[in-house]
Amino acid sequence: MEIQKKYHISIGSNIGNRIKNIQETIDLIHSRIASLLSISSIYETESIGFEGDDFFNICASFNSFKSPHFIMNEFLEIEKLLGRVRSKEKKYTSRIIDIDILLVDDMIIKSEELTIPHKEMCNRRFVLDPLIEIDPNIIHPVNKMSIKEILNSLESKQKIQNKEIILQNPAHKASINNYSYIAIEGNIGSGKTSLSKLISSDFNTKLMLERFIDNPFLAKFYKNPKDFAFKLEMSFLADRYQQTNEDLSQLNFFSQNIISDYDIHKSAWEDVARAANEHNDPGHFTTFIGYEFTTSTNVEGGNLHRNVIFNSSKAPIRPWTRIDSINPEDLWTWQDKL
Repeated sequence: MEIQKKYHISIGSNIGNRIKNIQETIDLIHSRIASLLSISSIYETESIGFEGDDFFNICASFNSFKSPHFIMNEFLEIEKLLGRVRSKEKKYTSRIIDIDILLVDDMIIKSEELTIPHKEMCNRRFVLDPLIEIDPNIIHPVNKMSIKEILNSLESKQKIQNKEIILQNPAHKASINNYSYIAIEGNIGSGKTSLSKLISSDFNTKLMLERFIDNPFLAKFYKNPKDFAFKLEMSFLADRYQQTNEDLSQLNFFSQNIISDYDIHKSAWEDVARAANEHNDPGHFTTFIGYEFTTSTNVEGGNLHRNVIFNSSKAPIRPWTRIDSINPEDLWTWQDKL
């Protein structure tokens, strides 16, 4: 299974509006590559190896399934979009923007196009200081030293100043942060789980996936659907309830978001409706239409009631019925009264 890799990068500029250049780079990385997990403050340093204006530098991190060579090519394209023209001469010059890959987890790459870890990162305070700010526990994959140890051992007394300027992270503008629980729905094979994983990674949320492999009735259902369909559905329902109950309790404790590839609320009412059909009268069908939420003022704490709408072939005069309840067992009572 493909696993996302964590990238640490460095961005610098010493031409024109340096803050604007770096912010536009961040925005382009967000839209073209990945949402940034963290962005350091801006650090100002003098030019090293040539005469030029002082640089503004930052470090940032993100997760991606893409290869380092793909990411580096994207960085080169972003530099072109912002007006950088790379010189064929291998010497340091002023630049409107400079993007480098510092680390990719514990990967080690040595090729003509790319060297990871970046070969100069251990000699540059403008890399080490912002890197420690966003991820102080990093271990260098080659020398096995922590970034703090590398900084303390640095002999060069490079001048550096934290400007205490905070850049905007485009990911923080997304409305997803306003929701504690988001469920992705769709047909089987439509990519619900893949999308949930990507959103969870981009926004650093808790991920809750339906546990199909662990269901003891799944293999039996494929062999004998008629006898095991109901048992499979009710097993799924019990597992969804247990998993959701556990994860939502953790959500309250840690105050983090959850992304899920199924909706426990609709699943619960659909499954109970199927169960009621089979339990009370297998010859008639009750179809789940939808649900809506309303706040009940007569419930302590203003708990949500669920208005569940069903259509029943046993209720020709009433083509649909709405149950106002927070208790799924009420559906069984309603079925019995039809």
